[in-house]
Amino acid sequence: WDTLNGNVYPLPATYENGKTVFSRKWYMHDSLLLKLVPGRSEGEPEPIVEYDGGKRIFTKVPVTLSEPNVYLMDMAEYALDGEEYRPLEEILKAENICRVECGLPIRQRAMRQPYQTPQVPAEYKIKLRFTIDSEIDVCQPTLAMECMDVADIWLDGQKLELSPKGWFIDRIIKTADIPALSAGTHVLEAEFPLGLNTKLEYMYLLGDFGVDVAGTIKTITAPVRKLAFGSWVHQGLPFYSGNVTYHVDMETGAEATVRVPHYRGALVGLSVDGAVQEDIIYSPYVRKVTDLQPGKHRFDFTLYGTRYNTLAALHHLASVPFSQGPDCWRSTNDLWNYEYSFKDQGIMSSPRFY
Repeated sequence: WDTLNGNVYPLPATYENGKTVFSRKWYMHDSLLLKLVPGRSEGEPEPIVEYDGGKRIFTKVPVTLSEPNVYLMDMAEYALDGEEYRPLEEILKAENICRVECGLPIRQRAMRQPYQTPQVPAEYKIKLRFTIDSEIDVCQPTLAMECMDVADIWLDGQKLELSPKGWFIDRIIKTADIPALSAGTHVLEAEFPLGLNTKLEYMYLLGDFGVDVAGTIKTITAPVRKLAFGSWVHQGLPFYSGNVTYHVDMETGAEATVRVPHYRGALVGLSVDGAVQEDIIYSPYVRKVTDLQPGKHRFDFTLYGTRYNTLAALHHLASVPFSQGPDCWRSTNDLWNYEYSFKDQGIMSSPRFY
């Protein structure tokens, strides 16, 4: 079954005296139990509903994001114990390179659990240097990271005293305000202890901005205020994994049937004129709205995102779909790709109004 392009399947029909006595459509998420008994059916067949045509939207529409956008910090120059910076590298690979040089076990799937590992003070330090290019002024950026309590952070050469104010996605990923970023190029440095019990993880810059990705090159762009229907990955939200509400104004009569057949995310919520939201999740992806005053109405479609493009192994080229494990973040050979392997997110085609 093609879940994106075909989700309606005809059931077998039976005929008696040239007349169809059983016929309907079977939608992709339906289930069906047939009981066969002696006798015959009487009456008219259930009408078949065809969802074709309808009003569509062919322009960008205003959107609201449920949380700040994300700039992923996963590639950096790195230095071990105060040496000169080495060339750009993905930071989990950089950590294992340094671990080998220090005689420490590398981080991979087959590792001791923390409770099995003796607590030994870290003897080394690893320093990361991220270069951030921005086309705009970012007024209130937030840094999100693990191990904030043991890290030293510098922005454009100025050491920062970070005060954790909350968390992002996971309580272990702490957040802290950092100074505003003017349009241009900025350098953020982060130094961490490196030892038997330490670990590096990706860091995140959060704020009201867009992000453009070309290969491995990331640039902060203007904030996302409107989206076209289609994947939002290529519309300023490549690493974003919160929810997005699309605001659509549409003229209707006293009732309207709304269909959202193509989306990538957890589900779509529909609210009309601020009323209680209803879920659109199962084929045929339809909601009927009644008791409307003829005229213009506000339809709010909320696409509930997944955390894939923020947290998943974006450099891993999966050979087996849905196969994930710790080593996916540390792939090798042809399973590794420095360019990002995103999954589409968003309402992929315009909602239909009937």
